Amino acid sequence: MRIAILDCSPLTAWTITRLLPPGVDYDVLPTFEEARRVLSEAPPDAVLIGLTAGRLPWDDLLKICTSCRPEIPYLLYYSLTALPAGEPVPQAVADAAVSPVEIRQLRLAVRDLLDRVGSRDAAAQSPG
Repeated sequence: MRIAILDCSPLTAWTITRLLPPGVDYDVLPTFEEARRVLSEAPPDAVLIGLTAGRLPWDDLLKICTSCRPEIPYLLYYSLTALPAGEPVPQAVADAAVSPVEIRQLRLAVRDLLDRVGSRDAAAQSPG
């Protein structure tokens, strides 16, 4: 299983990598453009997206994820370089995000994401 981690904060990306179980390969993507390229050209099994300061088209990344076949499951979280008050984020994005400050919640969300990928892969491999 290979996941991509989009986060401009090396500390947050490192924290995320420590939550992954052994055997999960990952690529840390420090820029939005790099993430867009990787998702389009070499889609990972899942992607973790750290919402950061800056007016970025988060919806574009989510559209890439949902348009891939199979869809790329994603997890949105607030990066340690969190959004300043009043920073516009699409409501659907804000509603889906978890906070890395709550490390237990983030660990559970990452585990759930990996379980979804495992279940999807198992279903795709079963005869039927």
